[in-house]
Amino acid sequence: MTVKQKIPQDFLDDLIARNDIVEWISERISLKRSGSNWHGKCPFHQEKSPSFSVSQTKQFYYCFGCKAAGNIIQFIMEYHHYTFLETVELLANAHGLSMPTLTGGKQENHQEDWALMQAIAKAYQQQLNKAPKPMEYLIARGLSNTTIKAFQLGFAPDEWRFVLNRFAKDPSNMKRLITLGMAIEKKNSIYDRFRGRIMFPIINHKGQVIAFGGRVLNQETPKYLNSPETPLFHKSDELFGLYHVRKQTQKISKILVVEGYMDVIALANHGIHYAVATLGTAITPGHLKKLLRQCDTIYFCFDGDLAGHTAAWKALTTALPHCHDGTHIFFSFLPEKEDPDSFVNQHGKDSFEEHLDKSLPLSTFFMEKLYQNHPPTSLDNKASLAKEAATYLKQMPEGIFKSLLYKSLSENVNISVEELKNPQAQPTQSRQPRPRMRPASQTKSSPIRQIITLLLHYPSIASKLNIDALSNDTTPGIPQLKHLMQILEKSPKIKSTGALLQHIEDPTFKKQLSQLAGQLIFTQGDEAAALAQALINQYLQSKIKHTIQGLIRRAEQGLLSSEEKSKLQQLITQQKKQN
Repeated sequence: MTVKQKIPQDFLDDLIARNDIVEWISERISLKRSGSNWHGKCPFHQEKSPSFSVSQTKQFYYCFGCKAAGNIIQFIMEYHHYTFLETVELLANAHGLSMPTLTGGKQENHQEDWALMQAIAKAYQQQLNKAPKPMEYLIARGLSNTTIKAFQLGFAPDEWRFVLNRFAKDPSNMKRLITLGMAIEKKNSIYDRFRGRIMFPIINHKGQVIAFGGRVLNQETPKYLNSPETPLFHKSDELFGLYHVRKQTQKISKILVVEGYMDVIALANHGIHYAVATLGTAITPGHLKKLLRQCDTIYFCFDGDLAGHTAAWKALTTALPHCHDGTHIFFSFLPEKEDPDSFVNQHGKDSFEEHLDKSLPLSTFFMEKLYQNHPPTSLDNKASLAKEAATYLKQMPEGIFKSLLYKSLSENVNISVEELKNPQAQPTQSRQPRPRMRPASQTKSSPIRQIITLLLHYPSIASKLNIDALSNDTTPGIPQLKHLMQILEKSPKIKSTGALLQHIEDPTFKKQLSQLAGQLIFTQGDEAAALAQALINQYLQSKIKHTIQGLIRRAEQGLLSSEEKSKLQQLITQQKKQN
């Protein structure tokens, strides 16, 4: 089991300080200076006029339209769909910094494992060159030597201890081969997992061999055998061929998801270098996240039979929660009894890509499938269609694409979008408009909220604030304020909003703070500390006043205890001193 690992916070603070957020963002979108900030059109939603603001001093971005917000790390992750570690590595490499030792538990070092798997892959490749039948099989499938080498194809001889005899000369390696799924231990016997199979190395995004797939040359079953789950290999996250795709081009414009190793390899053999395959599983959320980090256009290719349509629907429902505005997902169905391997070998690259150009957009396939299941020819069917569609649409992130799907569904079933989103709601026409009243308590932010906002904009004022009187206060907002103060006390080098936000681990709290950090404030840096302390004093005075009023009401009812009388007197004295 892999322990979650964490980058040291000091390293992240230094990384954010070294990387200019304006420089990074301006390389990706057009920014123009306006006052102290930079502005441009938001890359995270479609808009006609710029609402995206970047602050160089705060190392922070904020969109007044879609509310996207964060620091340079958050921007790179969202814009490129990178993981946190990939983003940190990118920013570190830009300044020639080495990635630090990870913390947060026992670090797993897989260098020896990767080296062993690569050595095994090389041994299989050598065996392929010596074995006429496997090579004849691959050539008969139309594969060139270039393609065979590009995918590092090999052959596992039909021997029980080919790998063991070469790589298990000491007990530690024997155990490692079992752990990595290359050997099986059963009833006091240990033998190779793969025997008499053409071998397909499964390679991670760094080019390291992490597992294998093997195909038999005869009619034995199973036809394909994959490595089991290991410390290196988690099949629900890995995609065969993705490393090959990334090697072909720095800018990936689209990725095609197919079902098998040979589909990927045959397509590459014909010059189609953007295909990947899942490893014996249906598409998973982990796969989708990994794909969308590469590009925003994904094609799924399936057989045209019932099984193919069932698999496509599964892929669609898995993809819906990841369909942000700007994400493009298509579905292609080949003629029955055809797969990408057979189709491209028979018809060629141009015909295959012409067929791919006719793929159904997700929205079309989604609606067609629903209409097929619930033909909108009766009220009952329309109700069933609307109910099923709404169940899926609720999973989608908010945005224009989701709104358009709701609108299309609304027009086809003649039910308002509001009722589709909330089936229990009363019909729109029966509702009476309610007067919009704004309680006085909401006309202005609370003092604590204002203090937190000032801290976010000017973290350096923390050293000038005194919140000792709040130590035992658990009023909503106070624990969050104290948490920010503790962070800034432990890390006094934090000088920007972006750096402070990187210390917040709770995603809900981080989102709330990002919204506050995006607010326009008119307090200057030299005034912020004095204003924040004044707000603390204002809060304390208000609390004393509220407590006094409560005790006086109890006194009027004859309910005040001797301790409460003493407390009331102390508070009145304290209030007079403050006034």
